[in-house]
Order: sequence, then structure tokens, then C-alpha cells
Amino acid sequence: MALGDGFTVEEQARWEQEYKDRWAEESAITAWRTQNGVFEVRDEQGVCKSSPVYTEYGGWMNSSAKVDFHRHFQGRGSRFIHYRDIEGTVNPGSDSAIIAPNWPSTAQYAIYVAWPQGANALNVKYTIKHAGSETIVYLDQITDTNSNQWNSLGIYTFNQGRSANDSITISEESVTGKATEGWGMRVYVDSFRARAV
Repeated sequence: MALGDGFTVEEQARWEQEYKDRWAEESAITAWRTQNGVFEVRDEQGVCKSSPVYTEYGGWMNSSAKVDFHRHFQGRGSRFIHYRDIEGTVNPGSDSAIIAPNWPSTAQYAIYVAWPQGANALNVKYTIKHAGSETIVYLDQITDTNSNQWNSLGIYTFNQGRSANDSITISEESVTGKATEGWGMRVYVDSFRARAV
């Protein structure tokens, strides 16, 4: 029996197990964005854990787009914001979204974010608050080159527990335009990963 992409059931099962094994090796906390305003969090064994507090400011909207790691879709959707005015001109506002995980221990974590196809924004602002400090990182969300993959925000020390002082914020305020013609003017929030180092 063949699946839609030409895989047999056995090949698909083997690939999915390999993916889970790789995920278990690489991940400490992985959160997949859903359309209902929460994240689904899984630990290194893929077991569901308590979700981070997720807070939005501004006009974020639902999208059916999901991060796709090698034909393996994650989560149940995503959220996005338009950074244009009614005439289609670049006009970023102050819309933002904050992820505040429940850090299992005080430690250094490598932080990654991912977004689905449809993201198309230059200079998206990520503010990482970590153990009394704050670091700002700018990433380009580009459908053709870095969607559907983990993109690094760096390595930081976070304090155990959940706090706004140990969180990650994404904002459209710094966006300077789109990277690719033919795609919309969207900033996405989708997937988040923290791996203890």
C-alpha cells in the first residue's frame, strides 16, 4: 500500500520513528503553535507537558499553515499579522506576541523558532528576556529559504519557573519589507524550541 507521496506504510512508519528519535535527541522543550491561542508542548520523549503562557497584542489572525519538517506537519495551524496598510504599503505597527515557558530548571538553553510557508518579512524583531538581561535578535522570515526549519535565536540562561522576565517576544515593529515577490506581507508565530546545553 502506497501513501500519497509515494511512501509505503512501512517506509512512512520507519521515517516517523526516525523523526521521533531525532526529535528526542535534540529537544528539551518543543512547542507547536495552534489556532486556538495556545501552544502544545512536548518534552524530549514527545510527552505533552504544561504549555507556556502565550499572550498576543494587536490583530493576529488564524492561518491553516503549519510547519512542515520533511513532510511531517506539526501543530494545528499558526498565527500571523499583516505589516501593510490598506494600499499594500509596508507599514508595520506595534503588534507582538509573547511566549513565557515554564522552564524546568535554571540552565542555559539554545532557543529556536520556526515558521511555515507564507512567512515573508525582513527584520522581524525577537526580544529574549533571560535571567535579568535582555537581548534583541532580528531574523528574516523567508518562505523560499528558511521556512519549515529551526532558526536559532542564540543560547541564554533562563531561571526556573515561568516569568515575563524569562520569555521570548516576537514583534512586527522593525519589519522593513518583504523578501520575496509573489508572497503576502506576513509575520508568523508558529513553533518554538528550547534545548538545554
